[in-house]
Amino acid sequence: MVKVALQISGRLRFTPTSITSLMASIIETQHPDIFCSFWETENPKTLESWSNYIKPKLVDYENFAAIFPYLDQLFPENVHRNMPYMLYKFDRVAKLRHAYQRAHNIKYDYVIQARSDNLFFEKLPPVKDICKNNKGVWCSNSRQTPEIDSYISPRMVDNFYIGDRESIDFVSGTLWHLRYQIDKYKDSNQLHHIRIPEIIQSQIWKNMGITIRSLLGTSPFGNFNYEIDRTETEYK
Repeated sequence: MVKVALQISGRLRFTPTSITSLMASIIETQHPDIFCSFWETENPKTLESWSNYIKPKLVDYENFAAIFPYLDQLFPENVHRNMPYMLYKFDRVAKLRHAYQRAHNIKYDYVIQARSDNLFFEKLPPVKDICKNNKGVWCSNSRQTPEIDSYISPRMVDNFYIGDRESIDFVSGTLWHLRYQIDKYKDSNQLHHIRIPEIIQSQIWKNMGITIRSLLGTSPFGNFNYEIDRTETEYK
């Protein structure tokens, strides 16, 4: 039996539209085990309501103010402001899954990485049919961005992607490769690249031998059709 894990991390935005589309597109089609790592919300009831809807296997939330000085010290260059914090949370939620795997002696075949504010406009086909035993990570570009796509293509997209467990385990550790890639771009006088998350993360993935693939769907660009729900958290 194919086992799928869904990792959701970062800031918790909780609206009826986002949670409904997540349920219909991902949870009801894939039946995943769910793992969440969020920054603390203004009101714990937000996290409680979210957990009641999706029933994660493990969930944690951390105080952002306690973490960001450490990350700012690690990455003093003018990197994209949110990138170290986002990559930290990718690593954190993956570690929750790893702990659960060890405790229950199980392994997931495929992993989906998402955010709480993803807004899906079509159902995700079975992950096993998308991946078809191929290694790599599938991403969906909802729009063309010339300053990124002309430099590195295909490229990763950092708000929703899927892949086999081994590949996702590699890319979940992107944070720990960021220091090296920053130094490399500095040495070649390309510091502007570290201010665009998709460029530096795509390069790190490729350095690790990760194949980046296009997640096909019904969007105008032929990719899986989704967006970001940028409305503020409704339930506080």
